[in-house]
Amino acid sequence: MKTLLCLLCFLILWPAVRVLSDETVLRTALQDSPPKAMSQGASVSGICHDIIHELNLRLADSGLRIDYLSPEMRFLPWKRSQRFLAKGRLDLIVGMAISDPRKALYHFSRFPIYQVHSILVGRTDSPIPRGGLQGLAGQYVIAIRGTKTARMLQEQGGIHVSLAPNPLAALEMLLARRGDYVFYHDLGLLYLIKSHHWQGKLAQMAVIERYGHYVAYSRQLPLATRDLIDKTLDRMREDGTLERIVQAYR
Repeated sequence: MKTLLCLLCFLILWPAVRVLSDETVLRTALQDSPPKAMSQGASVSGICHDIIHELNLRLADSGLRIDYLSPEMRFLPWKRSQRFLAKGRLDLIVGMAISDPRKALYHFSRFPIYQVHSILVGRTDSPIPRGGLQGLAGQYVIAIRGTKTARMLQEQGGIHVSLAPNPLAALEMLLARRGDYVFYHDLGLLYLIKSHHWQGKLAQMAVIERYGHYVAYSRQLPLATRDLIDKTLDRMREDGTLERIVQAYR
């Protein structure tokens, strides 16, 4: 009798079990870099988190869902996230700049999900640098470990480069006079300056270049899955959703 009851329960619940088993969960992680992503107690916000949330709403009928490795592993160090993506432990990362070394390791979305400028921030009493990166020869410049902007500085040569673990730490180093400038993208640096009320102490000194942040995909992720996400992102771009998400944090 007990066996019969178990069989009846299984037959009743079988459609729901089948639906759940048909769902494909794509694993991702966030970079702790406001306003790309930030935690506020148990909640998470930020541009990349909001884009993931919107993608999940639009992909709900497709059987795809993007989720974090675990509630405790929503945020990972940037270098570790990139290693996990290369090994297939992550399926995608939202918000990554393209570089030649990265193109050899990952696929990227067909278009950027938002645009940023790489800028130099200095103390308000610092001289304005001239001549782009070439004009920084002999200067002490702080960059963020593992980022495109850090590689640009290191490849330039002649610049004393210090590496910080995140943008907030870089700005705190600058305030402590442990460097002359911070080099990173405007979205992160200007958001932090504004949110910490440092406008009277720190300021944008120069714009070096403009570039995009993309969705980076594991090379193990099937083309059909990447194509579906790209098409969904394209609709979000066309209807203004991507721009609205970004502007909410500028």
